[in-house]
Amino acid sequence: MDGLLTAIPLRGAQVRRAYTLVELMHPQVTAAQWATFVRRYARVPRHRGGLMGIQDGRGYLHAVFCYTVDWSPLAAGRVLQVQEIILAQLPGRTLEAALTACAEHLAAEFECEGIIVDIPVRAPEAPCTGSTQATLQSAGFHVARVKMVRPHRTATRSSGAGESHLSEGSAS
Repeated sequence: MDGLLTAIPLRGAQVRRAYTLVELMHPQVTAAQWATFVRRYARVPRHRGGLMGIQDGRGYLHAVFCYTVDWSPLAAGRVLQVQEIILAQLPGRTLEAALTACAEHLAAEFECEGIIVDIPVRAPEAPCTGSTQATLQSAGFHVARVKMVRPHRTATRSSGAGESHLSEGSAS
């Protein structure tokens, strides 16, 4: 890293502190849901995946993310997948640079052929002071795919005709 920020595996007290950051970005996630998410990663061997944080010299967390190491037939080898990224707002690109350095370090440690980063997208109304995508591109990453996400629609049965209808509020 650059000396200002350090990547650390999240354990114990750091996990509890990380929930504050998670809650800011995802207020719908409860402490119990966060604990379940953390337990799932705690069971994974470090060389297969983990939960990381990026902290400053005072121990304040400014980023949380998880990673997995998978085999990719398209990359013809192991790939490090970085996902569920939560970044605090800091001026400049120091935080994104620390994330990039951590991903590169993990990929080298686990002998990965490539790195895939799922970039969080800000809401259109959110202020954009810097772009995680631009920082990663300046570090040699390129856009290889776009992941589209939406809540799952539930189907309900009408009375009698046996037709399926989408629940109210879902797209046609």
